[in-house]
Amino acid sequence: MDEAKFEMKSCCDLLWRELLELQAQLNCTPAAPEHATSSNTVLQERERHLKAEIQLLSESLTNSDFTLPTNSLLLRELVRKDLEPDSEKLEQLLSLLQFNCEQLRQDTENEKNVHESLMLLHSSLEKNIAEEKAKDTSSSQPESLLKVLEVNTKLEKLYATRARQMISFVQQHFPAPTKEQLRGWNMKHGKSGSKVVSVQSLQSILEILMNKCIETPSDAYIVTDDTFWPPYIEMMLRYGIVQRHPQNEAQIKLTAYHL
Repeated sequence: MDEAKFEMKSCCDLLWRELLELQAQLNCTPAAPEHATSSNTVLQERERHLKAEIQLLSESLTNSDFTLPTNSLLLRELVRKDLEPDSEKLEQLLSLLQFNCEQLRQDTENEKNVHESLMLLHSSLEKNIAEEKAKDTSSSQPESLLKVLEVNTKLEKLYATRARQMISFVQQHFPAPTKEQLRGWNMKHGKSGSKVVSVQSLQSILEILMNKCIETPSDAYIVTDDTFWPPYIEMMLRYGIVQRHPQNEAQIKLTAYHL
């Protein structure tokens, strides 16, 4: 806006100087003969035209409804300078989130496959144990039962190791946001006056969602509040980790990958 005003003011100054020079020339010119009447008329018309243009430009500069000039190059440069820093920051944040989410998706898929394998093996082990108990006692029974229990123990340790690795990854790459991050997010989204409250980490949110799926599979939705940081919820929605309730946007649940 300041550059546009400066440009129009410069144009007005230039026209005003031309008008003064023309007025000086008219004052210094001796009385013209009758054959020069047409030339004087042309000059007078030009003088009136310049005065009208100067008056119009002056009113435009003092008018409160001043609008930007139709200079597309100038407008494009102003918009670019204003939006370029935010655009670069958003692109960097998007790239980081996409990379982290892709890693989290791969780890989640691996954990799901391991969990399904463990469940199948657990069912098979329970079936074998039941069959062993149903058989008549023999010298080979205690030895086979010990082997089954040993395999089951190894699988439980493997499952615990995978769970710890997943928790470590989430804690490292998606910690709970600090107060400075929360305050910056509130200011960016027009909530500078809002009180900064502590929010839950991504690990806590995932644990709540998984526990809800186990406790009530038929109704696995949880209600989100101010302790659920919106960027984490938006990230999980974008990459299909969770789903919103069709009739209540404040409720989410884990996506049923096995269906």
